[in-house]
Amino acid sequence: MRRKRMKSFVSKIRAASSAKIWLKPFLALAVLLIMSNNSASEATCRKEKMTWGSALMNHTYKTVHADNFVGCLLKCNEDPQCRSFNFWWNKLECAFNYAARYSAPTSFISQVNCVHRDMDSQPAKWFVDIPGEVCMGSKDDTPGAFLTPMAGKISTLKLVYISGEVGCSLVFQWSSNWGCRPDSNLLYVVITDDKDKIVFPENHNGGLIHTIPGFTSSSPELLFTFSSPLVVAAGQKYKVWYSEDLRDSTEYDNQSGKTCMKIIVTFSINLQRTEVD
Repeated sequence: MRRKRMKSFVSKIRAASSAKIWLKPFLALAVLLIMSNNSASEATCRKEKMTWGSALMNHTYKTVHADNFVGCLLKCNEDPQCRSFNFWWNKLECAFNYAARYSAPTSFISQVNCVHRDMDSQPAKWFVDIPGEVCMGSKDDTPGAFLTPMAGKISTLKLVYISGEVGCSLVFQWSSNWGCRPDSNLLYVVITDDKDKIVFPENHNGGLIHTIPGFTSSSPELLFTFSSPLVVAAGQKYKVWYSEDLRDSTEYDNQSGKTCMKIIVTFSINLQRTEVD
């Protein structure tokens, strides 16, 4: 929906980019006013998506140059992962965020020289960061663990690599982010509940080495998508296991390292948020 609305004023922005330099700030401001002066119903739907003097901190995955707010808006709109952005007008920096202020309210703070904008009017999903790092070992029962921050239905789990490695062979010295050999399509990462019942992969048939199209053992992130949403309670414990460590199978020659990651959970909308101690 947001991309359809963008098309209505793209031509205006292109006209501004071809105009004389001294006119560009005024044309950009005019386009911004056109965007702001929509119908009352649409303004209500937006729920104040743009906020001057504020920024969403600690959720930026990319920073690019932008001459003005409108340029930043266009660049964010072209990136499907960009849920919101901070435009720092003193530095002409456009910071793309993988979260929006509704999913990370404690990170939304006052910042001079900045304007923040959410890209979704009525988000279809909640992207919620699990606080801190989760680290998974490859032997001696050393899974990572995390607590669900709210009750609801989880559609995806994103594991974002931070540091470290795991491996399954001391002889060959193989190690990777998520498996055994680097750049292999075989993944050794599984998710269980607190009783070690496997919740992903869903159809494992006893075998815990699996594949996900588009991802390898050296990918910077993994995306676990549930065919049926995983229903969870607030504060429910889940574990991230290396498959051989979970099964106590051929782990004797595994390396002693750990892979540390950030976990981002996608929830359905219309959920009752519950704080977790």
